[in-house]
Order: sequence, then C-alpha cells, then structure tokens
Amino acid sequence: MKAKTFLIVLALLLCGCAVRTQDEIYALDYGPYPENYQELVSICASGQLIDPYSAHYEFQGLPTQQYKGAGLLADEAYGWGGIVAINAKNRLGGYAGRAYFQYIIRYGRVVWFVQVG
Repeated sequence: MKAKTFLIVLALLLCGCAVRTQDEIYALDYGPYPENYQELVSICASGQLIDPYSAHYEFQGLPTQQYKGAGLLADEAYGWGGIVAINAKNRLGGYAGRAYFQYIIRYGRVVWFVQVG
C-alpha cells in the first residue's frame, strides 16, 4: 500500500512540472549578450573557491543561448552560457586540477552555476 501511495505522489509531482514547447523556448527573453561574461563567472566562482586569487579559468568557447528545464530540485534557467574549466589551489596550497562548471548569465547576472564534471 505504501508503494502505491508513493507512486501516486511521484506521478503528481512529475505532472506538476511545466514543460515548454520548442517554440516557447525559442521565444524566451535570453537578454543581451554578456560581453563581460568572464568577469561575471569569475566573481560567481570566487565565492566557492578556497583560494580564488589562484584560479585559472579556461572558457570552452563563447557563450551561446542556453536553456535548462525545471526539475524536481531546481527551477528552469535560461540565458547565455557555456562551460568553464577552473583550476585553483586547495587547502594544502597545491592546485586541485580542473573542475568543469556550467554557467548561464541573464541580464548581467549569473543565474545558473553548477559543477558538471
């Protein structure tokens, strides 16, 4: 009985997630192209790094229009984004190695920044 109730609740949660059509995604307001995207990403990342002054950023191409749909744990995000590799010093003072992050910028603000690899 508990499993059946769980499945019903799960189905209701999944049905409650809004799904956009491809035409709606194209029509979204992604904002202006962020000319200062490198600065915005480095400011956002510096709050998560132990030694932000040692960080080396490797942007994987120029920002493109990005859309990330809503899920159970996160709201949707859209704007201009891409991937950046960041290598910074750890607590022991040595470089930790590249960590890859996805970012999305909209109207001069980072609205999505998450580690992907």
